[in-house]
Amino acid sequence: MQPLRRVVVLSLCWSAFLLAPGTSRGETAAALAALEKVEYFSFGGVGIVGAMSPGDKLFRELAAAPNKAELFRTLWDKGNSQAKCYAVVGLYWLKDPSADQFAQQLVSSHASVSTAHGCMVGTREQPATFIDTIKSGQYLRYYFSDLVTRGGG
Repeated sequence: MQPLRRVVVLSLCWSAFLLAPGTSRGETAAALAALEKVEYFSFGGVGIVGAMSPGDKLFRELAAAPNKAELFRTLWDKGNSQAKCYAVVGLYWLKDPSADQFAQQLVSSHASVSTAHGCMVGTREQPATFIDTIKSGQYLRYYFSDLVTRGGG
């Protein structure tokens, strides 16, 4: 291959790599920052049409990142009560040893979590009412079944 042609081909390949779909570090940082302040912890589709909640979308962005375990731990450290619920879901999905400890802290804190179920948005619940569902894996199987089949690691 001629040197100029090689440079052009390599440049095109590099450009394609940079523009390829995926989550960049900037997008992941923005998703983390937004999820830290999420308004509610969702159970499945929300609203009349059953759309994916903003929190679920942000959770998926973190789940797709290569450093997802670190991101979920940061979410636990910096997030509000709703964010901590998403962090616990992610850490159980990854089979992280800290998941049980965080789940227990969430229940012991008696935090009030704003939740959404279908058309019921903004309901306040204690994590104790749903933490067993998260721990058992049912939450992931019902609402993030594609992540379960893909595995956490």
